[in-house]
Amino acid sequence: MSSSPGDEKKKVPEELKKFPLVDIEYELYYHGIKPMRVIDVSKLKVLSIAFVLIGLVTIYALATQAPVIKASINDLYGNYLLNYATVVVEGNVTWIPTVNAQQGRYSVRFTVDDGTGQLNIYIYDPLARQALASGKVPFLGDHVKAEVQIRVRETYTYGILQSLDTLKIERATSREPRKVGYLSIDMDGEYVEASGIIVSRRDVTTGILLELSTEEGTVTVLVPNILRYLGGSLEGTMFKPNPRFDEIDKALIVGAPVTVRGIVYLYRGVSPEIVPGSLDDIEVEALAANETITLDMLRSHVGDIVRVNAVLGAMSYNSGFYWIDIYDYTGKAQAILSSSLTRQLINPFYNGTGSNMTIIGQACSDGTIAVITMMQNSPYPSPVLPVSAINESLRGYTVVVKGTVVLSQQAGAPATVDYGGSLCNYCHGVAGGAGGHHTFTLVDDNGDAIKVFMPSSTFSHLSPDAKNLVTTNGSKVAIAGYVDLYGSELEIVVYTADGVKPYSFQAPGEGKPVPTMPKPRPRTVPLSQLSNYEGSYVSVQAVLGEIERYTGGKYYVKIYGDGASATAAIPGDVFKRLNPFTSATGSRLLLIGKVEGGSLQVEDFEVIQGRPAPLLQVSDVSSSIEGYIVALRGTPESVTVRQNSYVLFTLNDGTGTIKVFMPWSVYSALPDDVKQRINNGQEIVVAGYIDVYGGQLEIIPYTPDGVKPGDYQVPGEGEGLPTLPPGLMVPGLMISTVDRR
Repeated sequence: MSSSPGDEKKKVPEELKKFPLVDIEYELYYHGIKPMRVIDVSKLKVLSIAFVLIGLVTIYALATQAPVIKASINDLYGNYLLNYATVVVEGNVTWIPTVNAQQGRYSVRFTVDDGTGQLNIYIYDPLARQALASGKVPFLGDHVKAEVQIRVRETYTYGILQSLDTLKIERATSREPRKVGYLSIDMDGEYVEASGIIVSRRDVTTGILLELSTEEGTVTVLVPNILRYLGGSLEGTMFKPNPRFDEIDKALIVGAPVTVRGIVYLYRGVSPEIVPGSLDDIEVEALAANETITLDMLRSHVGDIVRVNAVLGAMSYNSGFYWIDIYDYTGKAQAILSSSLTRQLINPFYNGTGSNMTIIGQACSDGTIAVITMMQNSPYPSPVLPVSAINESLRGYTVVVKGTVVLSQQAGAPATVDYGGSLCNYCHGVAGGAGGHHTFTLVDDNGDAIKVFMPSSTFSHLSPDAKNLVTTNGSKVAIAGYVDLYGSELEIVVYTADGVKPYSFQAPGEGKPVPTMPKPRPRTVPLSQLSNYEGSYVSVQAVLGEIERYTGGKYYVKIYGDGASATAAIPGDVFKRLNPFTSATGSRLLLIGKVEGGSLQVEDFEVIQGRPAPLLQVSDVSSSIEGYIVALRGTPESVTVRQNSYVLFTLNDGTGTIKVFMPWSVYSALPDDVKQRINNGQEIVVAGYIDVYGGQLEIIPYTPDGVKPGDYQVPGEGEGLPTLPPGLMVPGLMISTVDRR
């Protein structure tokens, strides 16, 4: 029989009487005696969490305040134990910082030198954008202290900046710059300022390379690419480069006055150049050309930046610069361009010889214009010509020739005269030339061949496809360049990489004729007033006098008229048009050209009244008629032929003998029957001018028209020597050298 719950409760007091509980047992086990006190453990939980947080904050505070180890770069480099360690490095920035912007992501690199070594430090996105936008990028010459995380690779150790707050920069440009007009190696690291005129500009991989002409010399400046990004705008995560860079880039043109401040950096350890660290360190004056002038006004604007409208004529190359004849209705001048500017502005396929251009440049004291830039008005594409149509009359003209490549092969002082301005002096006085070059022979579809010459500056800039065309024998190609004469051989000079195209290229000059230059409208002036028209294009009626000398490709001839006399300089190819048998000394001519230095630089002439050369006997020739044009008949003796140079022989007419000096250009153009007469000692007639060389009299035929077979009926036979009119000499050019070509 089971007991009830009530019975159990009755037993408890009885048991307690037998076995009394101690206090602790009473509190722990006998809950029924009195109610237990309720303990709130939630407060203990809050208190424990608070203690944990306080501990964490304390540990973090202690950690952030604990100093990071400062390390020398020599100890860091290649030390794998420090890989991913955070250290402090301190030193000077020794290289120009760079920016890498690819696929919308940016990184900045600068180099620190602490005296024990150099360490490249990188700033990666998004920190790089913030550094660029805020301008917090160490620059050349700055002293920096940076906390970086080290990365050690097999052959390369570098640092990564974790926070801009841990980058401390002491700017090298915080002091006043030293003003300089030249640079030297001992200026390395100095903060300097230079002012001058930009005389050269090149875009290089590291930035914009400038040459400034100062009062003391030439200063090189490198505007680094990083300035495009410094001071850019950060809109959210979008970074935009500094728009001021493009404005300054456009203003940095040849001829512009500029002031630059920056640190002197030794390029490759030997070439000092100024490197600005901010766009604020570059001040460019606006370059404004004067109102448009005509070519005859250039000498009255020496040193000024001027604008002219002119047609491009023949071009030639001299010591790093291209000289291009330019024409307008007032006359002719020459434009001087750097090689890079020529390649940039004159594409021979589209705007070659005959193109009408607006030219902006500095007017020089010799009547030339040093070009800053050109704009097309009416472009004229170079004509596509067969090789057979290319001759010496096209020298300097741009042409297009199509054909097959054969025989492809490779080879590899400042002026003392002031020409009126920094840019003018630079263009006239820079020495130098091309290094290697590339040449090949081009055979056109008619089987005629011509040599093609490419300067290294052209060949090195060819695309891989174009380079393959001109270096592969048998390939077919279209080339455009200007005609030149090297020695006695015609060639085409391809001065720009744009002058090489595949044979299938449809040249815009197909079917175009060779352009003709504008005919100026000269002023008719009396010879006595020639010196009053300095720099002007004029026409003068005058009597042809003595030939004084031949030098520099020109004949210097005395001319008479209006009670005065002067010197006329006539280019050889122009003077050769004067037939001595019909128009010799004493002929009345209309001479057209430009007045320079009180003498007339003749470009063209007309015979108003010809006087034939008198036929004289050798015994009648004396030094009293030196420079006169006369005719002699006789038999050649002792003939000496100097290939590609000259032919020299003695002419015997029975009354005496005289030397005949015949330039190769004259001899090579003679008919074959006349050449045979000379070589076989058969009678000929020679018309030319009398000269004294080495104390001996000689006659120089200056044109093939002056040499005829012995039975030729000389128009001046029976004529006497002309009497030249008297006249006071108008100041002319001084002749000091003789060229016997």
